[in-house]
Amino acid sequence: EFDRRGEHAIAAALSSVVLWNLRTGARAKTLGEAQLRAEVTALRRSPDGKAVAAGYSDGSVRIWSLGDGECTVTFHGHKKGVTALAFNRAGNLLASAGKDTDIVVWDVIAEAGQCRLQGHKDAVTDVHFLEDADRPLLISTSKDTLAKLWELETQHCVQTLVGHRSEIWSLAVTGDGARVVTVKSQHHTHAGTFRHSR
Repeated sequence: EFDRRGEHAIAAALSSVVLWNLRTGARAKTLGEAQLRAEVTALRRSPDGKAVAAGYSDGSVRIWSLGDGECTVTFHGHKKGVTALAFNRAGNLLASAGKDTDIVVWDVIAEAGQCRLQGHKDAVTDVHFLEDADRPLLISTSKDTLAKLWELETQHCVQTLVGHRSEIWSLAVTGDGARVVTVKSQHHTHAGTFRHSR
């Protein structure tokens, strides 16, 4: 991850989040707490560039202010380590995915869980909000070889893509939100189209 201006790289360093000055190569800031022992396993910068969400090996999620370096909120919703994070475009929702096969959507403003999405059979590897549809959607990929499309209002899976025969590690969505590309390894990709109204 990078900060909003592209001046700093945001990286995990054991139980801390470190901002590195890209021009000088020096450590600009360290975000963490002395008593925190769990390792950072996922990072995602907020859309406004003012915060970074960090997922940890103990299943917790913390949102850190990039301005003052303080932890603004801590969420506990996974039984195992967090594997992926995604903010929606407005930055008021954060999805966290875990090794426990669950996805939790958090309301960042209310500082509370909004819903838990269950249906994958192995660790969830990536999540992405799809916001150009006529209803709020979330896409997830997993080691269970499946990509799933979730309707957030009903909290149900409305479509499953089954084109892979091995673990799916990440995904990307086209700018118009009409197609998704999934990556199952360093050398294999698959493009698919989700059926949804626009």
